[in-house]
Amino acid sequence: MTRQDDYPEDRTRPAAPPPRSESHAGWWVAGLVGIVAIIAVVFMVTSNRGNQDDLMAAREAGRAEAMIDNAADNAQDFAQQAQRSSEEAASAMADAAGDAGDTVGDAADQTADTAQSAAANAGDAAENASDRVTNP
Repeated sequence: MTRQDDYPEDRTRPAAPPPRSESHAGWWVAGLVGIVAIIAVVFMVTSNRGNQDDLMAAREAGRAEAMIDNAADNAQDFAQQAQRSSEEAASAMADAAGDAGDTVGDAADQTADTAQSAAANAGDAAENASDRVTNP
């Protein structure tokens, strides 16, 4: 058996594909896409000029908002400092009142001692005077 016997004679070879015609449609589409892209870029660049006023207004609004927030934060800080100062002042006044009470108590004790001493001296003076009157 030969190799030619393995293949039947009536087998035909496939037909060659039809010849391709060159089409330039792809290049036309790519060119149109490029032109549209260039027009879009030009539109975006020229349309931003009108938005400069909007950008400036937004910047000013942001700046004003930041200033308001800063002022509110400062007001809170000052309120907290005032509260701390008033608490310290109240504590100092309480301490001073306690010290004044101690001072008043000490003064009252000294006054009582002085009054007792004066009363004792008055008693001694009366006794001495009575002794002089009875013993001339």
